Amino acid sequence: MMQKKISGGWAIEYDLLDDKKDYTLSEKISLLEQLLDSESNMFSTKVRDWLMKPGMLSILIGFITRVPEGEEPVSPWDSSVSSDEFVISSNRRRDALLAESAAPKDGEDSDSEMEEELQFSVEAKRADKAAEVLVYQTSAFPEEFMDKNFENLVCDIFKIFRLDARGDFDNFDKIFEKVFAPRAAHLCNVLSRHEKMVLHLLNYLHEATVAEVLMALMRLPLPEKLLVNFYNHLNSEKFLPYLGQKLYGTNAESSFEDAGAFFTRLVELCSTFSNADILFTDIARDFAFVNGLMDAIGNKSGRVSKEQQVACIYALKALLVKSGEQLFDASLEAYAPTPLPNMLAGIHDELHEHLKSQITTLCNVVLEEAKVKGPQEPDTVYSSYTVKKRFTLHRMALLDILVELTDNSPAPVLSAILPEVWRVLTEWLFDHKFNNVYHGLFLKLFKIVMKANHAPTLKTILSRYKFLTKLVRHFETHGVTDTGLRGFIILMTNIIRLTSDALPASEYINTFLHSNEIWKNFLVVLREATIAQHVTQFSAPVGGGHISPFALHDAFGSFGGLSKCKPVNPEDVDIDLGSDYANQLGFWDVVAYSATAAGNKRKRNRRRKGKGPNAGADGEADGDDTSAAKPDNNSSNTHSNNNPKNNNNNNNNKGNNNNKSNANNNNNNKNNNSKKTAPGTPPGLRSQQHNGTASTKPTSNNTTTPTDSNSSTPTTPTATTMASRHHHSHHHRPPHQQHQH
Repeated sequence: MMQKKISGGWAIEYDLLDDKKDYTLSEKISLLEQLLDSESNMFSTKVRDWLMKPGMLSILIGFITRVPEGEEPVSPWDSSVSSDEFVISSNRRRDALLAESAAPKDGEDSDSEMEEELQFSVEAKRADKAAEVLVYQTSAFPEEFMDKNFENLVCDIFKIFRLDARGDFDNFDKIFEKVFAPRAAHLCNVLSRHEKMVLHLLNYLHEATVAEVLMALMRLPLPEKLLVNFYNHLNSEKFLPYLGQKLYGTNAESSFEDAGAFFTRLVELCSTFSNADILFTDIARDFAFVNGLMDAIGNKSGRVSKEQQVACIYALKALLVKSGEQLFDASLEAYAPTPLPNMLAGIHDELHEHLKSQITTLCNVVLEEAKVKGPQEPDTVYSSYTVKKRFTLHRMALLDILVELTDNSPAPVLSAILPEVWRVLTEWLFDHKFNNVYHGLFLKLFKIVMKANHAPTLKTILSRYKFLTKLVRHFETHGVTDTGLRGFIILMTNIIRLTSDALPASEYINTFLHSNEIWKNFLVVLREATIAQHVTQFSAPVGGGHISPFALHDAFGSFGGLSKCKPVNPEDVDIDLGSDYANQLGFWDVVAYSATAAGNKRKRNRRRKGKGPNAGADGEADGDDTSAAKPDNNSSNTHSNNNPKNNNNNNNNKGNNNNKSNANNNNNNKNNNSKKTAPGTPPGLRSQQHNGTASTKPTSNNTTTPTDSNSSTPTTPTATTMASRHHHSHHHRPPHQQHQH
């Protein structure tokens, strides 16, 4: 056997491939080491023929995985093994890449720049070359040979994940991409026949290459049946519960951050990848994964670090929000956003139903976030103001979860929210007066509360914590340069105003506003400020809604002229129920409550059976519904019923109801274009149909006159009116007002 190196390595290659010489295993390994150290590229057919001999491919792979002889000293599945052990294993692999002269000395930072060019160890160079040879030669192996030896090849390569191995994961990534991925179906069959091979990758998610390989493995292009079988195999091996232990487990001190990031990406992938939802079926069955996240968020064990809590908050938000999101194809190939099916929609309702019982835990975490910091912690100074405690991103994610749960089930969730939470949420609004991200999130939650008309919550916010008074005082004492909250105050107070107009005087919101002098005085200022936002001194596109390239085309014609534009004057602005402004605030299907119409109904029900030309078979009149404006306590409000025209209409209604046939009544019904109550519309909040409107129009003296003067069968609203309307409007919202994600 030749011992010296010859340029090109041909002599060593000749000795190694000589069939006449009977070398022992150790001699073959020694010759292969010399060949890998030589300048030979080992791409010849002779090397290929030698690798196809029994056992030779395993010898080459041994240089890549660098696994010590003997059994693994510690099993990675031992419960006593913490995530730190796998981080230590990764560090040993990095140290093994460097030559001893280039390795960091004791007390020296391994990241410091010791030399301009690192000196890699001989073993690392051999591993890189062996990986190149394997990738090249396997591409030229006969298919029969690969089919026969592919399973052994996969098993040998996966030994690189042993705790005591020294193999470089970059080489594993290279082999997966060039050798395994092209044989995806065969690879999944092999992984399904062997236990916990895929779980090995979860131990090294802190390695970017391993995380990318695992993500690629989840989305391999496979036939549907084979893909379903592969996902079912992962479920049988408890893939997600094992990932959960890396995220919220007690031994996850070094893995929770990377596990949380991988889980978020996995949720994103599985929401759009066909059949990937199979991985999440067990989540909606026993909720062990969700309960583990909630236990870590609430820190019930007392041993969860703040950083681990944050990772679990982000993971829960990703699962909850993404599973209920309407997805769209916004690629360049799609002319307009096209709706896509959400593969995780099947678990969304179950998640919401289960998490309703966890609201108290979320509330306690919010209250914990609001605790005053220690005296040694300095205030956070921004360019325009100072806060005592920074508003963190994970706090925002926590509130996103709370808002998502409330939006899906307003009444039960609002009933479970602790009253002290509203004190915290409203105080944050004023403490962080320039945080428009939080302002927008609170506005969404506030709209849910108002639409649900949840009296206990309204009493807590408005009466107990004086929220409306604080809004008005803040608006009056802060200029546009002193706060970023003025615009949101206008939105929230208008929501209060419009909600009040839509409900009877007996509801809590109206009894509260009726006795609130601050609100009465502010109402004039609110209307003026709201109208001022719509007034322009220049030509603006006609119509409401959000501006988009398509809307601009419709408004300006062929993007060329301003024929459809005109200045907006104060008398042109309508901000009451039925207007574009009210529609954009979410009141698109709501009209003003009419106390007069409700009284007429009770009278007519007692004497209408069998009467009237429009009476049906059951004695009910087929006349149209009325949408009359609700009287306001402020004389300047547009909903004043002191207008003589309204009184005349009411008198006409009484006369018309007493006659069996009245031509004027029929003509008024036609001229006023009033609409019947939509099926399923809650009492008191009558829906406007798409084939007409029941809106109110402003007059010169800022009073609103109902468009329908002949009412029939209005219904008295109840306390649950707004909650029912909220769910009804969600399913019937016009396309241009639907949420897009």
